[in-house]
Amino acid sequence: MISSHQIKAARALIDWSQQDLADAIEVSLPTLRNIEKGGDAKLVTLKKIKTTLEVNGIEFGVSDGVRRRSTVLRTLEGQEGYWKFYDDVYETVKESGGEILVSNVDEREFDKWLGDRWEIQKNRMLDLSNEQDFSIRILVKEGDRHFTVPEYADYKWTPKDRFSEIPFYVYGNKLAIILFEPDNVSISIIDNPKIAGAYKKQFDVMWDQAIIIPKDQQEAQDKHEPS
Repeated sequence: MISSHQIKAARALIDWSQQDLADAIEVSLPTLRNIEKGGDAKLVTLKKIKTTLEVNGIEFGVSDGVRRRSTVLRTLEGQEGYWKFYDDVYETVKESGGEILVSNVDEREFDKWLGDRWEIQKNRMLDLSNEQDFSIRILVKEGDRHFTVPEYADYKWTPKDRFSEIPFYVYGNKLAIILFEPDNVSISIIDNPKIAGAYKKQFDVMWDQAIIIPKDQQEAQDKHEPS
């Protein structure tokens, strides 16, 4: 488990005050100060500190080692890779909460590649929404009424002339670019808080300019039929 020296060094690397970290892990400032002085701490609190700092770009090593995490890029392919991607989304949100932002979406493609795991993914995210502090915003093409997870996601329409066929997915400090092809799907995941943050700002602009879906259109949404 991480040491008090690593916690202080990690905060310095990401320019966080003690109050910033205390707020992020939901403990009092005196509690965090005591931990950083080498005082006793619950294992669950140390794990939460470690996870929070890792999510914000820190890597911990042996012998009090600590450094900023370099950008990690990995590519997943095919249905097995697609399932691993959704496992990563679930685990990331489970650990850190926050927002999931999804743009340029045709959820029929998402459903197709999830296949018989669609219900598993939907149910575990629905359960997580009752436990964890996170939200989901999804941009679909203007006129599209195929909404698969309205129980825990907010939808808006992207005007047809601004809609792209390449979805992107922001979650935690990660950005995923998804390429759907007739017989394959590939997901490039970039683990970098600055890149994820830049796409989040882009998404926020798109969301503000998107079309609010009329309530009667939301009520007339297509029913999901697993592929």
